[in-house]
Amino acid sequence: MKKEKITEADVRRWEAMAGPPKDHVRWLDETCVYCGRQLNSWDQRIANALQIGFCMCESCVAEEEYGMTVDALRARMLEAFGMEPCKGVI
Repeated sequence: MKKEKITEADVRRWEAMAGPPKDHVRWLDETCVYCGRQLNSWDQRIANALQIGFCMCESCVAEEEYGMTVDALRARMLEAFGMEPCKGVI
C-alpha cells in the first residue's frame, strides 16, 4: 500500500474543518444515535473533523467506531488535528 505525502494544503484544510479553538462547551439539541446522550460542541467538532455523517458522542466515537478509550481518542485528535476539548468537557 502506497503512503501519500501530507501537504501544507492538507493541513490547512484539516484545520479549517476543525474550526477555531473553543473557549467553552455548548450543549446542542441533538442526541447520540448510539447511546442517546445529549451532544455538545466538542462532540460536533470531533464528528466534523472525522467526517462522520451522523451525530455521535465522543465516547461512542472512541469505543464504537475506533475501539479505543476516550483519552486515546483525545490524544489522537490533538496529534492529528491539533484539537483539544472545550473547557468544561471532562
